[in-house]
Amino acid sequence: MDFGSWLLGFIEAEGSFSINKGRYPHFSLGQDEKEILEKIQDFFKVGAVARQGYNWCYHVYGHNCWHIREFCESKLIITERIKQFEKWKGLKWLPQQSKKLNLNIDHTVNFADWLTGFIEGEGSFSVSGRKIYPEFSISQKSKEILEKIKYFFGGIGNIRKTGNKIAWQYTVSNRLCWVIRNFCEGKLVMKKRRVQFENWKVLKWSTPFYLSQVKKEGNRSRKIYKSYFGILGEQYE
Repeated sequence: MDFGSWLLGFIEAEGSFSINKGRYPHFSLGQDEKEILEKIQDFFKVGAVARQGYNWCYHVYGHNCWHIREFCESKLIITERIKQFEKWKGLKWLPQQSKKLNLNIDHTVNFADWLTGFIEGEGSFSVSGRKIYPEFSISQKSKEILEKIKYFFGGIGNIRKTGNKIAWQYTVSNRLCWVIRNFCEGKLVMKKRRVQFENWKVLKWSTPFYLSQVKKEGNRSRKIYKSYFGILGEQYE
């Protein structure tokens, strides 16, 4: 797995581009799992992981935010995140204190790895119905990214407005969850998410369903996105 692509997806799900002291950049990631934040800290070589209430938070302040800025530049996918990032770049930036960074990430984002990170930040492995069938969902204000995710998974599932009418939700239920299961198997990075996923796998599962069975227009859409993001998607069949 390309950890850089995974991290970009995780940042778009959980990251915060904010302001410190009214004008200086601040970046943070909050989680209840300290280990993943320490791994991210080690990746960027800056910032600190500290307690924040019952959770943990990774903070980067001031000129150290150049590391985050160079990492995310021209790689974010979600439109709203891009707007937040561009506004963040407009803050008062102190001179860069280090040479150009070498974070070992290719300029081409692997969408499959990005999606894994995004799922670990925003995805929900849950149940539906009286027979306790599996269900998977992602909620976002941006319908556009959910449509991309749906197309990547071959057009399965539905996208609807949530109850509060503010956000959209992409939902995959029952037998179609085999596609999500096959995609996530062996790829999740966070310990908590792996435990949730393994518990989800114990639910009542119907006959296996694979992407090769998806309707033709779904497959065509998926191929378009595989080409666009440079994905070798056959391994996810």
